[in-house]
Amino acid sequence: MGKLSNEHLSKVEKYLDQHGLTFQPLRDELTDHLIQDLETRLEQGNSFDEAWGRIKGNIPEHHFKTLQKEIMETIDRRLNLSRGFTYLSLVLLFIMVVFKLLHFSLSGILLLAAFGAMIASLLTGSLSGVYHYKEKKGAFMVFGAVVGIMLFLVSFSFQILHLPGFEGLRIISVILLILFFPGLIVYFGTNRTSGENILIYLHKKHSPGIEQYLLYLFILAVTLSIALIAFGSTPDVAHILLVLAIGGAGLQYFALNWYGYQRRNWWQIMGLGLAFLCFVLPVLTGLSYMAKVVLTTCFYVIAGSIVLKKPDKMLNKRVLLFLMAFVFATYGLWALLNLNIIDESLNAVLFNLPFLGLLLSGLVYFIKHPLVKLYMMMVIGQYMFEYPYQLGWW
Repeated sequence: MGKLSNEHLSKVEKYLDQHGLTFQPLRDELTDHLIQDLETRLEQGNSFDEAWGRIKGNIPEHHFKTLQKEIMETIDRRLNLSRGFTYLSLVLLFIMVVFKLLHFSLSGILLLAAFGAMIASLLTGSLSGVYHYKEKKGAFMVFGAVVGIMLFLVSFSFQILHLPGFEGLRIISVILLILFFPGLIVYFGTNRTSGENILIYLHKKHSPGIEQYLLYLFILAVTLSIALIAFGSTPDVAHILLVLAIGGAGLQYFALNWYGYQRRNWWQIMGLGLAFLCFVLPVLTGLSYMAKVVLTTCFYVIAGSIVLKKPDKMLNKRVLLFLMAFVFATYGLWALLNLNIIDESLNAVLFNLPFLGLLLSGLVYFIKHPLVKLYMMMVIGQYMFEYPYQLGWW
């Protein structure tokens, strides 16, 4: 009686299309409201055409577009605050590097301020997203992952400043990340309506800004690392930036894998989950160096294999396959060297400027392909992190 046919539902969807409604949470809410109103009128004895005509007649012209614009402007204002904190952290990190190189005493305070800006960015961005997605699907997982990242930043700060308690904070942060981040992978990988989630929408919208920030941080970290290696200075400042660049690129890599597959299957989801474990566990200080080497090598092999499997018609598969083979061979040899399976004299063959040049060439070649770009940023960041130690300079 009061139920709408598929033809009627199609008319409602077409009407919303004509009014330019693209923000999925608002569209879903309005669709439910219109359907409920229509069914009520049908139960009262109105025909569909009569009920639909009266409902449309009560809606002011451009009302939906105006409503959507107001909502999006509100979201943008909140996210501009988050974006502001993000770039403030980059500026503070740059100033911190300058102060550290000049041996000024405020470098530690600047580093803490940069971490504080990162935490503020995470909080404002996540709170805004959950607030505007009324059903709050996945909100608990989002906040769990955010808290895990925040605790890691705090533990990293404690470690750098040689404060007690950083090991406990690190363990808690890793536990939270392992509990919640793979949960997001499973949730978005198996939920058919994941594309309608506000987290997915906001991530798609602001991924270019996130990747631009990470690229700036990566360039600063790698440039500083090369300069310090060239002048024979200790790489502690560069290593701080490299850890942040690798960590940020890694999280963005996994976030990009929340969506985009035409056919998601459990093998891909399990691969991502395993890759995440291999990515996050090496930050635990209690693990042996050998265990960290094995986990790190496994991560780059699994993560690179996922990049190869992801469909992208714009990618040159032959060049990508060659690049991945080169990366796998590099980290395979690195693992064998650190496990004392092959002679350490081969370190000089693996860690040198031509090798670095090839890796950087791969990054430049795929700079317009986000997933490959992020993967190569992690690969090069890790390579630069290990470079001085593998050659026995420190």
